[in-house]
Amino acid sequence: MLLASMGDADVLGGPRAVRGASDATTADVARPYDFRYPDKFSRDQIRTVQAIHDTFGRLVSNTFGAQARANITVQFSSIDQMPFSEYIQRLDEQTCIFVVSAEPLSGHYVIEMDMTAAMHILDRLQGGSGRRPRIPDGKEVTDIERALMASVGRWLVRDFIQAWREIVRFQATEGDLQLQTYEIRQILGSEVSLAIVYDVHLFDQVARLSVALPGSTLEPIMSRLSATVLFSAASPRSKRHGDNGWTEIADPMGKVSLPVSVNLGRAILTMADIADLRVGDVIVTDQDVHAALELAVSDEALFNVRPGRLGSRMAAQVVGIVPNAGPLPF
Repeated sequence: MLLASMGDADVLGGPRAVRGASDATTADVARPYDFRYPDKFSRDQIRTVQAIHDTFGRLVSNTFGAQARANITVQFSSIDQMPFSEYIQRLDEQTCIFVVSAEPLSGHYVIEMDMTAAMHILDRLQGGSGRRPRIPDGKEVTDIERALMASVGRWLVRDFIQAWREIVRFQATEGDLQLQTYEIRQILGSEVSLAIVYDVHLFDQVARLSVALPGSTLEPIMSRLSATVLFSAASPRSKRHGDNGWTEIADPMGKVSLPVSVNLGRAILTMADIADLRVGDVIVTDQDVHAALELAVSDEALFNVRPGRLGSRMAAQVVGIVPNAGPLPF
């Protein structure tokens, strides 16, 4: 329609005739555009999302393999942008769909795994071989199977959050499990979305895993969807100077309990001396009463301290570091 109207303008001596452009030049400049499939994501943004989801596929491979105790491989297949309604139409009518809140962003995203892959894994989780699972229809899924499917969804959401951590810190939320495509109401069918598809190789079968990311959900972080931001966030320098790297290690490590002891002195006694010890006996140690004591962490002497009291409790004040103590043992 647009090109036809431009042709009419040429006949009438319109703008195209004034510029004097040839038909060949117009053909080189103009390109077809399908308004049903608008390009919401740039090529760079799509490449960045693909890099993120390459990581997601590796994480899911490790998780499924460990949980099912089997060789399961998740391989990236394709990434396309399309209306969410078309993504839904490409799915099987009966499948496992987890609609997840995208907090702290608004909106939702979808992680989907076809019923065949889900039941193979569920069969292994219930002690079976995983090779000939029961494939139920939507109304025959038992409460136990639904609970196990929810567990699989939690694994997928956890790996999704891990893969995206360099771009945005999604909060851990449990996906709303749906077994029929028509039950999804949280995302508009006209929403332009990125559809990422994987091939899942398990028990001599090839199944499907997919993710749908609506454009409105990713809108607040569109400017961060670039290879420059992704790789700079993952570099060692950014991990030293930012919160993306060491915070994830420091937070859990800060809660680890370690034994701490203060050495009041040492003495060498014979077995006979120890056997003869009585209440009131005095043992002379090698510790000078005016010298600092040693504080050990995990049996490694690290600090010089002074004994004292803090309220009703015994305490030790750090006054220095033990010379040649070496690196911390943790």
